[in-house]
Amino acid sequence: MLKKALIGILIVTLFFSILISGVSLKALRTVVYASPETQVSGIITSNTTWTKENSPYILTGNVLVYYGVTLTIEHGVTINFDDYYIMVNGTLCAQGSISDNIYFKSGGIIFTRYSNGWNDSTGSGCIIENAIFNLTSITSDNSLKISNNFIINSSISVGDSSIISNNYIKGYISAGNLSTITNNNITGDVSVGSTSLISYNILTGGITAGNSSIVSNNTIIKPTGLYTSSIAIDVGNSAIVSNNTVEGNVYARSALISNNTIIGGGMGMDFWGRSTYPLSAIYILGSSKVSNNNITSKGDGYGITIEVGSNASICNNLISGFYYGIDAAGTAIIEKNRVIKNDGGGIAIGKMPYSYSGWLGDGNIVIRDNIIANNGLGIGGPVPNTNYGISYGKFTSTVTIEKNLIAKNTDG
Repeated sequence: MLKKALIGILIVTLFFSILISGVSLKALRTVVYASPETQVSGIITSNTTWTKENSPYILTGNVLVYYGVTLTIEHGVTINFDDYYIMVNGTLCAQGSISDNIYFKSGGIIFTRYSNGWNDSTGSGCIIENAIFNLTSITSDNSLKISNNFIINSSISVGDSSIISNNYIKGYISAGNLSTITNNNITGDVSVGSTSLISYNILTGGITAGNSSIVSNNTIIKPTGLYTSSIAIDVGNSAIVSNNTVEGNVYARSALISNNTIIGGGMGMDFWGRSTYPLSAIYILGSSKVSNNNITSKGDGYGITIEVGSNASICNNLISGFYYGIDAAGTAIIEKNRVIKNDGGGIAIGKMPYSYSGWLGDGNIVIRDNIIANNGLGIGGPVPNTNYGISYGKFTSTVTIEKNLIAKNTDG
């Protein structure tokens, strides 16, 4: 009996001691497990896998993947670069899953010219997919496949034959020749080399593409500001620009521009902010064909400018809402277009007074089978103090005007 009483007193004493010390009974039942952490730096000289079980991986110095060696990063792994970088001379295979991404934080990944570039035919080489990047730059001298990632505040610069697809990207993208950029949502400018494909992207920014590239089926909005370019698409020779919806302007050398919806033009301002000048929704410097486009104004400017020395075919377009619909100073065939509701005029022959080049024209121009209606001037040139319906300046070699419907223009 005495033994039981002593045990009872001991239990009560222990209980009140716990309460007095401020430790709850619940806290006594809670077990805290520390998550593992793996610190890495130095040279990886044999095939290595970074696993979710050993995540997160913390870089305490730069990491080099040696030539011929593969670093595999499994789904669910977190890598904190701490402003260091991973340099790849071999192969990096970072493949998360849709439900369990890889996380990259800060720092950067550098693929050297010795790295194993992505080969789409064999499905082998350096690849990053189903990952989340935050402030982690990607730089590659070779081809790289980047797909199904969420990349924010990070720049991407990759080599020839790279594939960038199905990503959400907030940052600048640069890719070499023969590259493919498709099905991305991008906030930032995109630049690719020759013979590349940019298609089915939603882009807030501008595109610069090299010779023989294809820019198609994109939705593009080019933000503008006082010192920001208005050019949404800038393409080289033999490029194709087709089936895009564009808010911004298109600059082409010798290209095919067809079946686009373009809202462009507007007014630009010089560097000092003291004077303005008209911008063109499509600016041609070379031998280009512009056909079957719907071209409307975002406020003043020109619909299409054919620069001095150019040779262009302009056919089957709707051009409306500009100061001038078409400004033709080079050689051009302008046919079967609807040029309507342009305040200054439908078609201007020769450089207009706004141009820094002066009033110039050097080509043979054919204007036929167009509907030119409800404009300021129907067809005119840089002839001041006149309100002729059809006129052209002395600087143009030959102008042929035939079979057009010219009606309800203010001055012609």
